[in-house]
Formats: sequence, structure tokens, C-alpha cells
Amino acid sequence: LLYPAFPYTHYQRIRREDSDAMWASLQALPAVRQPRPAHALRFPFNTQWALRVWRWLYFKAPEEAEAPSPDPDWERGRYLVEGLGHCSACHGQRDLLGGLSAQQAFAGSLLPDRSWFAPPLARQRNAQQRENLVQLLSMGSSAHRASSGPMAEVVKDSLQHLREEDIRAMVAYLDSLPEVPATAPGTLGVSDALMKRQMREGKRLYAEHCADCHGEQGQGEAWVYPALKDNRAVLAASPVNAIRSLKYGGYGPSTQGHPYPFGMPPFAQELSAEEMAAVLSYVRNAWGNSASAVSPVEVGR
Repeated sequence: LLYPAFPYTHYQRIRREDSDAMWASLQALPAVRQPRPAHALRFPFNTQWALRVWRWLYFKAPEEAEAPSPDPDWERGRYLVEGLGHCSACHGQRDLLGGLSAQQAFAGSLLPDRSWFAPPLARQRNAQQRENLVQLLSMGSSAHRASSGPMAEVVKDSLQHLREEDIRAMVAYLDSLPEVPATAPGTLGVSDALMKRQMREGKRLYAEHCADCHGEQGQGEAWVYPALKDNRAVLAASPVNAIRSLKYGGYGPSTQGHPYPFGMPPFAQELSAEEMAAVLSYVRNAWGNSASAVSPVEVGR
């Protein structure tokens, strides 16, 4: 039995002709001799018995009532998002045994190592927001956003190679899903007095370190520096992505559509945890933004 780290619960949707094509592609690659490393799971998770229980709990065949849609683009989007793309594997909320909640499949989730937050995907978008998402998925960047972390890898190694009509089908499917309340990961609280100090200090630090690129009002510069005003990544329920970007910097993915993305320098060696928490709290609550303040302890850990 396979460990569910291999997303067979999603891949069961793959059509036979597509799995055959994937197999043919893999067989065309040069052979590699590589010993299989032993896993390091503890009892009882290292047993076939545990895998049988997990499979019994969470491996459900697609409902027969899931009839094909009369809209072929929507149907194609469902196939890519739910099957080949297995988007909810990261963006869905899991229970204590690692099973996905059908009701929270696209509500956003902290990744298992808690190093990145996969944001909610199911929400209503206007025409401009849909176009921005198409650009973000196909190029790794849009006029005022840039992907980072694991999502940047997904775009670079996978999504940029899809046809544009496939990306648009995925966006159409996501846009059709009922919006659910975003998952709110546990974050460390900040007192009102500390937040007031953070806003004052953060405004000074932003003007000194950030405004030259991101603009005095957080407006950014199209296709160069992401906007911070009204940026859903900045305003996510968990600040972990913003913390990582500020501490360690990084580049968006280099893709065919946007081969030379601008990068973000790291500030971990220049700013203290208290200063980084202050500027992040300011950015998340300036220019009409509204999100929780960031604790210095959370930055430090």
C-alpha cells in the first residue's frame, strides 16, 4: 500500500489515456540506479496495517453523481485542479490523521512543516482578478503579485508548461466553487500597546528600507515590485509567508512568460526580530490594509 504522501486519493481521477502517456514519458527517460532509502516513520505509522486503516478512512471513489458538466472548460478545470494538479493537497485543511476535509478543501492551510501558508483558493473573483490569477499561475508573476516558496516551484516545474486554455479552465473552476471561511492558523497575539508602538516604528522602517521599491503607499511598480496594498498574500490569515520573504528574500520563478523576475533581498542580518515584526505589522495595517499584527516571537521562531 502506498503512503498518502503520494497523492493517490487525487490521482484516482486521472484518465487511463493520460496515465499511459505519463508512463510512456517516464519510460523514455534514461535509467538511473538509485537505492531506495528507508523511511523513518515510527510505529504504528510504519506498518501496512496503519496504511489500510488510513485508506479505509480517506480513500473514497468519486461519487457516481459527479456527472460531467455541460461546460467542457469547467469540466477540464475540475479534472486539472482535483486530479492532476491535486491543488487541495496543499491548499486544503487536514485533520489530525492527515485526511482532507471536503468542506475545507480549498480554505487554505499551513504546510506540515509550518514553514509556508497555502492561501485559500475558492472565492469569487472579478474579471481583473481572474486575469491576474491566470498570469500568476502561468508566469509566476502578475502585474502586482509574485509567487514564492513551494508555489514558485510548482509554477516553474509544472504550470508554466500548460496551455493557456488549461490555466483558464482551472481558474474558471476555482471561481465557481462556493467560498468558505479561510482557515485561520494559530498565531501569537500582540497587545494593543505593542501594536501601537509597532505601527510607529514600522512606518519609519518602511520608509527607510521598503518605500524605494514598493512605493510610499505600498502601490509597487507593475511587473517589477509587487504591490503591498490590497495584496492577499500580505494579508493572509497567517503572516508566515510575509515573514519568510522579509527574512530570507528570494526570487519568483523564471518562466517562459517572465524569464527575469526581480528579487527580494534578505533582511535577517539587517533587522532584528522586533524590527521585522514592526514593519510587517505596519504593512499589514497601512493604506487601508487590515490584518493581525505580527509578534516578534513568531518572527524569531
